[in-house]
Amino acid sequence: MKYATVCAVCRQPKTVHKNRESNKLICPNCYRKDPSHHEPCSVCRKVKRVHARTDLGKAICPNCYRKDPSHHEPCSVCRKVKLVEARTDLGKAICHNCYRKDPSHHEPCSVCGEVKRVAARTDLGEAICHNCYRKDPSHHEPCLVCGEVKPVAERTDSGKAICPKCYQRSRIGKCAGCRKTKVIQARGLCYGCYQRQ
Repeated sequence: MKYATVCAVCRQPKTVHKNRESNKLICPNCYRKDPSHHEPCSVCRKVKRVHARTDLGKAICPNCYRKDPSHHEPCSVCRKVKLVEARTDLGKAICHNCYRKDPSHHEPCSVCGEVKRVAARTDLGEAICHNCYRKDPSHHEPCLVCGEVKPVAERTDSGKAICPKCYQRSRIGKCAGCRKTKVIQARGLCYGCYQRQ
């Protein structure tokens, strides 16, 4: 795989992004691990990476942001109430699935050459598709649960990696709505019950 440059922190050839504060080119793993980007979340009170801030400037971690129903709106494309991924020029909400399918967000991948959805960019602004981004070994770590080196889907409060398969398994429970054992989406509800609210 070709990479545009090396990470300024770990010195490994990786897909990098420009850090706004330091102006350095840093890989996503080093950015997530950097304690200067971690603060106590104003919702769950755990020290985690800052994903967003409230109007008053208080930190919100990625998990609490995704679970907060105030960030969920009817998608202007599929009409389902989901987490807002993006907005149209007129300010209408677009969910992750509809945003991902929109061909205007697809470009030739600088790694495989196929026209696909852009997942990340090199420091030169070249597009990298989701598959190539996930195949990049710099985004793989040993999973805390199964021990296998896989792409990182989620992290524990202490920053340990959890692979996609183990993360899905950890979200299985009894739905508070239909009382069936399913993957829990938010507020103790399965996807179907959560959508019906």
